[in-house]
Amino acid sequence: MRDMQAEGIRFILGRGIKEIASSGLWGRLFGRSGKGVILEDGERLKAEVVIVATGTRPNVDLIRGTGMTVNRGIPVNDYMETSIADIYAAGDVAETKDVVTGKVGLTPIWPNAAAQGRISAYNMAGCRRPYGGMVGMQNAVEFREIPAIAMGLTQPEGNNYEVLADYQPDRNYYKKLVLRDNILVGMILVGAIHQAGVYGALIKKRAEISPYRHRLMREDFSYAHIFSRLVY
Repeated sequence: MRDMQAEGIRFILGRGIKEIASSGLWGRLFGRSGKGVILEDGERLKAEVVIVATGTRPNVDLIRGTGMTVNRGIPVNDYMETSIADIYAAGDVAETKDVVTGKVGLTPIWPNAAAQGRISAYNMAGCRRPYGGMVGMQNAVEFREIPAIAMGLTQPEGNNYEVLADYQPDRNYYKKLVLRDNILVGMILVGAIHQAGVYGALIKKRAEISPYRHRLMREDFSYAHIFSRLVY
Protein backbone atom coordinates (compact mmCIF):
# COMPACT_ATOMS: atom_id res chain seq x y z
CA MET A 1 0.00 0.00 0.00
CA ARG A 2 2.82 2.39 0.83
CA ASP A 3 4.34 1.97 -2.64
CA MET A 4 1.02 2.85 -4.23
CA GLN A 5 0.50 5.82 -1.93
CA ALA A 6 3.94 7.08 -2.94
CA GLU A 7 2.69 7.21 -6.53
CA GLY A 8 -0.33 9.31 -5.62
CA ILE A 9 -2.94 6.60 -5.10
CA ARG A 10 -5.25 7.48 -2.23
CA PHE A 11 -6.93 4.83 -0.10
CA ILE A 12 -10.14 5.77 1.72
CA LEU A 13 -10.96 3.16 4.34
CA GLY A 14 -13.92 2.89 6.67
CA ARG A 15 -16.13 5.30 4.70
CA GLY A 16 -18.77 4.18 2.25
CA ILE A 17 -20.29 5.93 -0.75
CA LYS A 18 -23.58 7.68 -0.08
CA GLU A 19 -24.36 8.77 -3.63
CA ILE A 20 -23.01 8.54 -7.18
CA ALA A 21 -23.41 11.71 -9.21
CA SER A 22 -23.45 11.80 -13.00
CA SER A 23 -25.23 14.80 -14.50
CA GLY A 24 -27.58 17.75 -14.02
CA LEU A 25 -27.28 19.34 -10.60
CA TRP A 26 -24.08 17.43 -9.97
CA GLY A 27 -22.36 19.30 -12.76
CA ARG A 28 -22.33 22.35 -10.52
CA LEU A 29 -20.77 20.31 -7.73
CA PHE A 30 -18.13 18.44 -9.72
CA GLY A 31 -17.43 20.74 -12.64
CA ARG A 32 -17.95 20.25 -16.36
CA SER A 33 -17.80 16.44 -16.28
CA GLY A 34 -20.54 16.29 -13.67
CA LYS A 35 -19.25 12.95 -12.43
CA GLY A 36 -18.21 11.92 -8.96
CA VAL A 37 -19.21 10.38 -5.67
CA ILE A 38 -20.33 11.72 -2.32
CA LEU A 39 -19.04 9.83 0.70
CA GLU A 40 -21.00 9.16 3.87
CA ASP A 41 -19.23 12.01 5.66
CA GLY A 42 -20.08 14.48 2.87
CA GLU A 43 -16.71 14.55 1.11
CA ARG A 44 -17.01 14.90 -2.67
CA LEU A 45 -14.65 13.13 -5.05
CA LYS A 46 -14.46 13.77 -8.78
CA ALA A 47 -14.32 10.68 -10.97
CA GLU A 48 -14.13 9.82 -14.66
CA VAL A 49 -15.25 6.25 -13.99
CA VAL A 50 -17.01 4.71 -10.99
CA ILE A 51 -16.67 0.93 -10.64
CA VAL A 52 -19.06 -0.81 -8.26
CA ALA A 53 -17.89 -4.16 -6.88
CA THR A 54 -20.36 -5.22 -4.19
CA GLY A 55 -21.02 -8.85 -5.04
CA THR A 56 -23.62 -10.55 -7.19
CA ARG A 57 -27.30 -11.37 -6.95
CA PRO A 58 -28.66 -14.42 -8.80
CA ASN A 59 -31.73 -14.05 -10.99
CA VAL A 60 -34.27 -16.48 -9.52
CA ASP A 61 -37.39 -14.88 -11.01
CA LEU A 62 -37.80 -17.86 -13.34
CA ILE A 63 -38.17 -20.17 -10.33
CA ARG A 64 -40.63 -18.17 -8.25
CA GLY A 65 -44.12 -19.60 -8.27
CA THR A 66 -42.97 -23.11 -9.24
CA GLY A 67 -43.16 -24.52 -5.72
CA MET A 68 -39.38 -24.75 -5.43
CA THR A 69 -37.89 -23.27 -2.27
CA VAL A 70 -36.15 -19.98 -3.05
CA ASN A 71 -34.23 -17.69 -0.72
CA ARG A 72 -31.66 -15.27 -2.06
CA GLY A 73 -30.63 -18.22 -4.21
CA ILE A 74 -31.85 -21.82 -4.50
CA PRO A 75 -31.14 -24.04 -1.47
CA VAL A 76 -29.83 -27.52 -2.32
CA ASN A 77 -29.07 -30.64 -0.29
CA ASP A 78 -25.76 -32.51 -0.06
CA TYR A 79 -26.35 -33.88 -3.57
CA MET A 80 -27.10 -30.49 -5.18
CA GLU A 81 -30.79 -31.41 -5.37
CA THR A 82 -33.38 -28.67 -4.89
CA SER A 83 -36.55 -28.96 -2.82
CA ILE A 84 -38.17 -30.63 -5.84
CA ALA A 85 -36.93 -34.19 -6.37
CA ASP A 86 -34.69 -34.81 -9.40
CA ILE A 87 -34.20 -31.10 -10.11
CA TYR A 88 -30.70 -29.82 -9.41
CA ALA A 89 -29.06 -26.42 -9.09
CA ALA A 90 -25.38 -25.52 -9.27
CA GLY A 91 -23.16 -22.50 -9.67
CA ASP A 92 -23.89 -18.89 -8.78
CA VAL A 93 -27.54 -19.60 -8.00
CA ALA A 94 -27.04 -22.52 -5.57
CA GLU A 95 -27.00 -22.06 -1.80
CA THR A 96 -24.57 -24.54 -0.21
CA LYS A 97 -22.81 -25.01 3.12
CA ASP A 98 -19.51 -23.30 3.89
CA VAL A 99 -17.11 -25.91 5.31
CA VAL A 100 -15.40 -23.25 7.44
CA THR A 101 -18.34 -21.43 9.03
CA GLY A 102 -21.06 -24.06 8.65
CA LYS A 103 -23.37 -21.39 7.24
CA VAL A 104 -25.43 -21.83 4.09
CA GLY A 105 -25.12 -19.21 1.39
CA LEU A 106 -24.07 -18.24 -2.12
CA THR A 107 -20.51 -18.49 -3.43
CA PRO A 108 -20.50 -17.05 -6.96
CA ILE A 109 -16.96 -17.99 -7.93
CA TRP A 110 -15.78 -20.26 -10.71
CA PRO A 111 -14.03 -23.08 -8.73
CA ASN A 112 -17.11 -23.77 -6.62
CA ALA A 113 -19.41 -23.58 -9.65
CA ALA A 114 -17.26 -26.12 -11.53
CA ALA A 115 -17.25 -28.54 -8.58
CA GLN A 116 -21.00 -28.19 -8.05
CA GLY A 117 -21.71 -28.75 -11.73
CA ARG A 118 -19.64 -31.94 -11.71
CA ILE A 119 -21.42 -33.31 -8.62
CA SER A 120 -24.82 -32.38 -10.05
CA ALA A 121 -24.00 -34.25 -13.26
CA TYR A 122 -23.00 -37.38 -11.35
CA ASN A 123 -26.25 -37.37 -9.40
CA MET A 124 -28.42 -36.65 -12.43
CA ALA A 125 -26.77 -39.64 -14.10
CA GLY A 126 -27.64 -41.88 -11.15
CA CYS A 127 -24.18 -41.96 -9.54
CA ARG A 128 -24.95 -40.83 -6.01
CA ARG A 129 -22.16 -38.50 -4.88
CA PRO A 130 -22.27 -35.84 -2.15
CA TYR A 131 -20.88 -32.35 -2.54
CA GLY A 132 -18.22 -31.80 0.09
CA GLY A 133 -19.12 -28.16 0.65
CA MET A 134 -17.50 -24.91 -0.37
CA VAL A 135 -15.15 -22.32 1.05
CA GLY A 136 -17.18 -19.15 0.96
CA MET A 137 -14.42 -16.62 0.46
CA GLN A 138 -11.76 -17.12 -2.19
CA ASN A 139 -10.02 -14.27 -3.96
CA ALA A 140 -6.87 -14.05 -6.04
CA VAL A 141 -5.45 -10.89 -7.59
CA GLU A 142 -2.19 -9.43 -8.85
CA PHE A 143 -1.52 -5.72 -8.60
CA ARG A 144 1.71 -4.05 -9.66
CA GLU A 145 3.29 -7.50 -10.07
CA ILE A 146 2.49 -8.40 -6.46
CA PRO A 147 0.22 -11.48 -6.28
CA ALA A 148 -2.20 -12.01 -3.42
CA ILE A 149 -4.68 -14.71 -2.51
CA ALA A 150 -7.14 -15.10 0.36
CA MET A 151 -9.36 -18.00 1.38
CA GLY A 152 -11.68 -18.88 4.21
CA LEU A 153 -12.15 -16.92 7.42
CA THR A 154 -9.60 -14.10 7.33
CA GLN A 155 -11.10 -11.65 9.85
CA PRO A 156 -12.11 -13.84 12.81
CA GLU A 157 -14.17 -12.51 15.69
CA GLY A 158 -14.06 -13.90 19.21
CA ASN A 159 -11.51 -15.67 21.37
CA ASN A 160 -11.73 -19.09 19.74
CA TYR A 161 -9.23 -18.26 17.01
CA GLU A 162 -5.47 -18.05 16.81
CA VAL A 163 -3.80 -15.82 14.23
CA LEU A 164 -0.28 -16.47 12.93
CA ALA A 165 1.25 -13.66 10.88
CA ASP A 166 4.53 -12.80 9.16
CA TYR A 167 5.00 -9.35 7.61
CA GLN A 168 8.18 -8.41 5.74
CA PRO A 169 7.58 -5.03 4.05
CA ASP A 170 10.99 -4.95 2.36
CA ARG A 171 9.95 -8.04 0.36
CA ASN A 172 6.29 -7.07 -0.12
CA TYR A 173 5.62 -10.29 1.77
CA TYR A 174 2.72 -11.03 4.09
CA LYS A 175 1.32 -14.29 5.38
CA LYS A 176 -1.62 -14.67 7.74
CA LEU A 177 -3.04 -17.99 8.90
CA VAL A 178 -6.15 -18.33 11.06
CA LEU A 179 -6.55 -21.42 13.25
CA ARG A 180 -9.43 -22.76 15.30
CA ASP A 181 -8.91 -25.84 17.49
CA ASN A 182 -5.75 -26.72 15.53
CA ILE A 183 -7.63 -26.60 12.24
CA LEU A 184 -6.68 -24.08 9.55
CA VAL A 185 -9.77 -22.02 8.69
CA GLY A 186 -8.36 -19.06 6.76
CA MET A 187 -5.32 -17.60 5.02
CA ILE A 188 -4.00 -14.47 3.32
CA LEU A 189 -0.85 -14.66 1.19
CA VAL A 190 0.77 -11.61 -0.40
CA GLY A 191 3.96 -11.56 -2.44
CA ALA A 192 4.60 -15.31 -2.32
CA ILE A 193 1.57 -17.48 -3.05
CA HIS A 194 3.27 -20.79 -3.88
CA GLN A 195 1.79 -22.34 -0.73
CA ALA A 196 -1.82 -21.46 -1.58
CA GLY A 197 -2.52 -24.99 -2.79
CA VAL A 198 -1.40 -26.78 0.35
CA TYR A 199 -3.06 -24.28 2.70
CA GLY A 200 -6.23 -24.35 0.63
CA ALA A 201 -6.36 -28.15 0.80
CA LEU A 202 -5.99 -28.06 4.59
CA ILE A 203 -8.85 -25.55 4.85
CA LYS A 204 -11.17 -27.55 2.60
CA LYS A 205 -10.40 -30.88 4.30
CA ARG A 206 -10.57 -29.36 7.81
CA ALA A 207 -7.42 -31.31 8.59
CA GLU A 208 -5.87 -31.47 12.05
CA ILE A 209 -2.53 -29.66 11.75
CA SER A 210 -0.90 -30.63 15.07
CA PRO A 211 1.68 -33.03 13.54
CA TYR A 212 3.21 -30.26 11.40
CA ARG A 213 2.09 -27.14 13.22
CA HIS A 214 5.70 -26.21 14.01
CA ARG A 215 6.43 -25.96 10.27
CA LEU A 216 3.17 -24.33 9.20
CA MET A 217 4.54 -20.79 8.85
CA ARG A 218 7.81 -21.76 7.18
CA GLU A 219 8.21 -20.83 3.53
CA ASP A 220 9.24 -24.38 2.66
CA PHE A 221 6.10 -25.97 4.14
CA SER A 222 4.58 -28.24 1.48
CA TYR A 223 2.52 -31.35 0.81
CA ALA A 224 5.60 -33.43 1.62
CA HIS A 225 5.30 -32.52 5.29
CA ILE A 226 1.65 -33.54 5.33
CA PHE A 227 2.13 -36.88 3.62
CA SER A 228 5.21 -37.92 5.58
CA ARG A 229 4.34 -36.10 8.82
CA LEU A 230 7.96 -35.18 9.32
CA VAL A 231 8.79 -34.05 12.83
CA TYR A 232 12.09 -32.24 13.00
